[in-house]
Amino acid sequence: MGIYEIFIDKDGELFMVGEYHVCGRNSFIYKPALFTDDIKDDVPDKRLFSEIKSERPIDFIEEMISKENRDKEAELCTYHSGPYTIIRESEPLGDDFIVFSTRAHRGEKGYSNVSHSRPHYEGGKTSIDEWVGHYSFHKMEDGTYQAELDMGWYWGGSHGDGGTITKRIPEEWFELSYDEFLENVITLVLAREFKFTVNDLKRQAGLKRFFGFEEMPKD
Repeated sequence: MGIYEIFIDKDGELFMVGEYHVCGRNSFIYKPALFTDDIKDDVPDKRLFSEIKSERPIDFIEEMISKENRDKEAELCTYHSGPYTIIRESEPLGDDFIVFSTRAHRGEKGYSNVSHSRPHYEGGKTSIDEWVGHYSFHKMEDGTYQAELDMGWYWGGSHGDGGTITKRIPEEWFELSYDEFLENVITLVLAREFKFTVNDLKRQAGLKRFFGFEEMPKD
């Protein structure tokens, strides 16, 4: 499921043509954008100016978002088909792998006896530290993976601050050996700066299988 936004390039600028909604196994809807007068002469396939509802995938749009048209180097899930650019913001499947969590106790998944913190800088180095709330990986709907690190800092009293960093793991990294893959992954979302190491990732039971480098055991 998901929403695919279809754009066309006109003079170096992307204009939205419409949205393709994959709502479920038997529900597929294409909705043209509201204001398309300026691009009517630039869009070759005039079917994109009409709303389409179908119980089956809409063939000519599905061809645009085929595996062959996927731009593996784009940060967002992006496809290129002729004059069209299609972008999909993928959602997490809910299949997550927790490397570290401040809520975990000794013996529990996500526990570490290392202080995953670093000095906080705001114009310059301050007297307070930033710390990690959690460090994890997510499987996404489109088959990609995402790294995530949540951090915070405390100014005293009732004043605190923080944020969450997310970064897509480039698909070409999955063509590397597992050790090389981890050497790259640890560079994302400030993990290395917060004292996480490649060896920390190697010690994570089940992570190799989570990333698809190890097959599930057969019954």
